[in-house]
Amino acid sequence: MKAMKVPLTLVLAFALFAALVACGQTLTADAASPDPTAGFKEWCEYVKENYGGTEISLSFATHPATYAMQEMADDFTRDTGITIKWDVVDESYIKNKQLLDHMSGGNTYDLISVDGFWLAEFASKNIMAPMNSYVNDPAKTPAWFGYNDIEAAFREGITTFDGVLYGIPFAGETRFLMYRKDLFDKYDKTPPETMDEMYELAEFFYEKEPGLYGITMRGSRGIQFASGWMTLMYCLGGQFMDEATNTSMMMTQGTIDSLQYYVDLLQFAPPDVSTYSHEEAKSAFISGRAAMWCDSTALVPQVLDPNLSVVYDKFDIARMPAGTKHGGGRYGALAGWSIALAANSDKKDAAYSFIIYMISKEKVSEFVEKGGTPMRTSYLTDPEVIAADPNNFYYPMVSAALGDAAALVQKGVNWIPMSTRLGQGLDRIGAYGNMALVGEMTVLEACQAADEELTEILNTDPEE
Repeated sequence: MKAMKVPLTLVLAFALFAALVACGQTLTADAASPDPTAGFKEWCEYVKENYGGTEISLSFATHPATYAMQEMADDFTRDTGITIKWDVVDESYIKNKQLLDHMSGGNTYDLISVDGFWLAEFASKNIMAPMNSYVNDPAKTPAWFGYNDIEAAFREGITTFDGVLYGIPFAGETRFLMYRKDLFDKYDKTPPETMDEMYELAEFFYEKEPGLYGITMRGSRGIQFASGWMTLMYCLGGQFMDEATNTSMMMTQGTIDSLQYYVDLLQFAPPDVSTYSHEEAKSAFISGRAAMWCDSTALVPQVLDPNLSVVYDKFDIARMPAGTKHGGGRYGALAGWSIALAANSDKKDAAYSFIIYMISKEKVSEFVEKGGTPMRTSYLTDPEVIAADPNNFYYPMVSAALGDAAALVQKGVNWIPMSTRLGQGLDRIGAYGNMALVGEMTVLEACQAADEELTEILNTDPEE
């Protein structure tokens, strides 16, 4: 296997074809199915013969894995004859765009990228087509695709709702702490093992050097704030909601204390952190303005890129620190993006071939080299790949972070609660959290307001 040039994050996918539309014309009913024992080249020939000339439309979020597939798109068209119309939008806007298209009865898109946070809502609104029949059919998902080689945590954790499969993960992620090793070495500091130690380090670096901030994280109003808060919340014994009872947990002491910790911690971040999504938080770190940054494993490729990052050779990675109160501990995240078939698409089989091609075991090395997320067990454990990691830290820390995520599952808690009202709830929770951050209300007032609104959201019929 070809080793990657720089380490990145985690990968996956699946999908193929069946028979509906090619070049705008319906295929004949007796079109031969592909030989499930055939190899990659033979499969490409079959796709070209049956779907060549078809144009598929993709609605994808801005993401390193999306950019990797865009770089591979010309080869996909050459090999399959299928052309691609891309609509790549910032993740802050793409969800509403996809919802509006579907709810208006449109069929603009054939494939959509879906954040794990939206899975339950999208499934309840029939925005995605079930994919069980695609994955379970060896003619549509050939053995060489390697579906079971995709890390089980991503294969099951961000794609399935009520027992139905709705997508193939292509950018699964967990989260960890990235820190400036050069600064830690300079001041004889070690990575924090506890949340208290992380707070002390953030304060230390904030006060130590002009223009240097102790930490950078997500703080902008709405779901970005909620997502940043979640990175630390479970470790501190907090929880937004109880899935089993569908009730708010915003007024539990662990949740209140976790928001207080987050608000206090961000006083050592850049002064405009209240406007930060993951992009601005990342920029603060890779520009050398922050000593620490807690965020997605999927963003590491950009930190390692010398064309983007001034700290590409000056940082290291550590596990998320542990909390000690309210039943907290060392818990990791399990989130990410999957590729789904748009329910209203009339080109599902041709579109499925894009998933099979891009996320296959056959293409994993190229996908990762171009910035995609390595999510296959065979790749993550390949001795050649591990040996080629110039920093010798990425893969061990991804494995450790996934282990911390598993610890939360063993506790009986999903990092992303599987609620159809989650998106609306997190938007309001993050709005009140942001208001506490900027001083418009106290932490207790923010949790009280969020509790009242989340309770109303959870008790409202989704159809209302």
